[in-house]
Amino acid sequence: MSKFEEIIRFKIQHGLSIRQISMALNLKKSTVSDYLRRYRASGLTPEDIPKMSDREIIAALFPERKVSGCRDSIRPPDFAQMYTELKYRHITRQLLWEEYRSVNPNGYGYSQYCQLNNRTIKW
Repeated sequence: MSKFEEIIRFKIQHGLSIRQISMALNLKKSTVSDYLRRYRASGLTPEDIPKMSDREIIAALFPERKVSGCRDSIRPPDFAQMYTELKYRHITRQLLWEEYRSVNPNGYGYSQYCQLNNRTIKW
C-alpha cells in the first residue's frame, strides 16, 4: 500500500487529523496536507484508489501543468542595437530592458537579458 493510500485510509476511514496522520506515517504535516488537497482537487473517490496503479494515482494527483508560452518562442533582443545604444547614447541596460519588455511582455527577465547581452556582446 502506498503512502498516499494510507493517508486517504487514515483520513476517510479513521477520521484522523493531519497531525495524527503525519505522526503515524512519519511524514511532514505539509506533505499530508498537500496530498489531501490534491486528492480533493482530483475528484477521486475512496473506491477508485484500490483499482488504480501507482502511476495512475500519481497522474491524477500531479497533473501536468499547461505552459502558456515556451521560452523558445520568445523574440530575442536586438543585441547590435543594444551595443550601439549602450556605447554611444550612454543609456542603461535597465532602460533598454524596460523598453524590450514593453514590446515583449513575456520576454526575458532582467537577469537573463543581461546574461544574453554579456554572452553575445564582447566588450
